[in-house]
Amino acid sequence: MMEMDESVFLNGRIPGRTYFSEVFKYKRPHSRDIDQPARNIWQVFDCPDIETTIDISGDKWVSDIMGKRRQIKVSVAREAGNLKELVIQRENPDTVGSVQNLLTLNGEDIARFLALIRNITSIDPSDDLPHHIDSAILERVLSDNETLKEAYRQRPNNIRELVEDDPKAKDVKAVQARKNAVSYFERLMKDAAFMTSERNRLGKNGNLAKPESVWQNMFQENQWILGAGLGAPLFTAYDSNRLETIVRGNSFNTSGKRTDALYTTSGIIKSFVFAEIKTPDTKLLEENKAYRPGTWSASKELAGGIAQVHTTVQLTEDEIVNHVKIREDENGDDIPGSEVFMFRPRAYLVIGSTAQFQNERGGKNRSKIRSFELLRASMMIPEIITYDELLAKAKWLACAEEE
Repeated sequence: MMEMDESVFLNGRIPGRTYFSEVFKYKRPHSRDIDQPARNIWQVFDCPDIETTIDISGDKWVSDIMGKRRQIKVSVAREAGNLKELVIQRENPDTVGSVQNLLTLNGEDIARFLALIRNITSIDPSDDLPHHIDSAILERVLSDNETLKEAYRQRPNNIRELVEDDPKAKDVKAVQARKNAVSYFERLMKDAAFMTSERNRLGKNGNLAKPESVWQNMFQENQWILGAGLGAPLFTAYDSNRLETIVRGNSFNTSGKRTDALYTTSGIIKSFVFAEIKTPDTKLLEENKAYRPGTWSASKELAGGIAQVHTTVQLTEDEIVNHVKIREDENGDDIPGSEVFMFRPRAYLVIGSTAQFQNERGGKNRSKIRSFELLRASMMIPEIITYDELLAKAKWLACAEEE
């Protein structure tokens, strides 16, 4: 039986598969790896069977591609990563049954070739690039964080200007800030010890802050969560410095009823949006006993929150006839078109979590779910949203640009 020639193997291999030889002893003369265990690794590629003309700096290079099948062969010896030879091959057009080496790289040349492949994936062809750069310097700058840190230490203003002038960098920073906010939100919900540490951090005179205060602070520092998470329109804070607002009196700064968060709709015409904030632990339904078989009544906290929203909105409507003008400065000059209108305002109650309708094994109580969903579906004001629902929307908003 005749030994199969190399071209038979080349043509018999399937693109997308990696092929390995049996282990053999490395025999290249004068190599420090002689007699060490080695393998050959192959992968084939089907290339277009065309003549390619490449125009580089006014000179035309013609590559006459003969035959479609190309093969990359890599030899590794002694240990992983110790690449001894990299060869790009094709079937030899002059000698039947043999292959022809189109490119052969050994030792350090292989490392340089692989570094080139890694580095060019970080290069934008539209950037202002030099005509040439030392490959070792390019590799170091692109891959060594310590080098980047040293560059920043020596020339912080230059590096900062590059980042500030890069729109992509601003986007990355904004998206990362949203992701951090979502992680903080989720940790507050799920980690009781972390909630306690935050209550301690925000407390005064050695006293723990109330959980409501921790949530109020979180929404204050990340106003987009309520602004984009509550309703279909985009809501913006009435006062970006303070979500909690006194809402009795046209000036919005006299004593009266407070709302946890006061927003306005965004658009040419603005209207008020109210939000009352409880906690994820606030009970949604009475738990001890069903009101009737299969029917659960709203908890005292949920009923009280609904009544609180109704009172806030009604008191505000009593004080504001149609609209409020936002004052530009202490002189009382009106900002043109700054009216915020007060006709049947939107209102939201952020309270509890639907996890309350699960048991310890993850099973769901359908009668409780039905009672809660029918209750909130029947209400126009306020719209009730739970913390887990708000977190899910915040997660989507934080990651929407990546999808």
